[in-house]
Amino acid sequence: MTYNPRIGGFTHVRKASFDVHVKRCESRPRTSFAQQIKRIFNKIGETLGQLFRRSAPDCAPGRVKLQGVRYVGSHRPTGDPKQAIRHFVDEAVKQVAHARTPEIRQDAKFGRQVYEATLCAIFSEAKDRFCMDPATRAGNARPAFVKALGEAACATGLPGADKQGVFTPSGAGTNPLYAEIRQRADTLMGAELAARPEYRELQPYARQQAIDLVASALPAERSDALARFRQTVQTLDATYRRAAEEASSDAKGTTDAPGAA
Repeated sequence: MTYNPRIGGFTHVRKASFDVHVKRCESRPRTSFAQQIKRIFNKIGETLGQLFRRSAPDCAPGRVKLQGVRYVGSHRPTGDPKQAIRHFVDEAVKQVAHARTPEIRQDAKFGRQVYEATLCAIFSEAKDRFCMDPATRAGNARPAFVKALGEAACATGLPGADKQGVFTPSGAGTNPLYAEIRQRADTLMGAELAARPEYRELQPYARQQAIDLVASALPAERSDALARFRQTVQTLDATYRRAAEEASSDAKGTTDAPGAA
């Protein structure tokens, strides 16, 4: 308290704000300089650790990290790109089989369409493979093969038309399930693997998987018909390839014969 002559009495005087601030600071626990330095170094260590973990390569033996690859489940692509690509193709086949098998079995119309489309795809692929092979150029092998192939396709009951004496299925083209498998595989593996030559090398494998998928989903009667047509196509291919080789040998012998023009 302080005496105030103006009022002739004592009055209460509040402490200055500075005194209050000093008192409050004294009540707070003090952090030593050593503790502050320790905290700073700990923070630096945590930051450096995060940076090293982000930039460190995948150290698992025999494995690489491929950019743009979407891992499926716990699978990590191995150092062989072809093995990784095959894994993604197999995964795509499983997904398509899971989605389409019930539909093929339960929807009779859809099942018939897939069956006919698969037969047409086998026809088209066999025709292109044989006729685009330089080894089948000799003699009359190509047109004879196409004619025999058309007769085999007609015997399966496929709709089509005769063009200059050769039966051609009306729906010749690509197996729709193969196209779906490839689309899913592209999505799973990403652009980097999809652009590699190993992916193109595995396309016959993917086509075969699509045919096997259809065969396993079809009724026994159609599945057997599909298997018989595949076997017939293989037999025709082997037969007319031998004919082309013989024609090529005969033509070469005629050319090499003495007195040949």
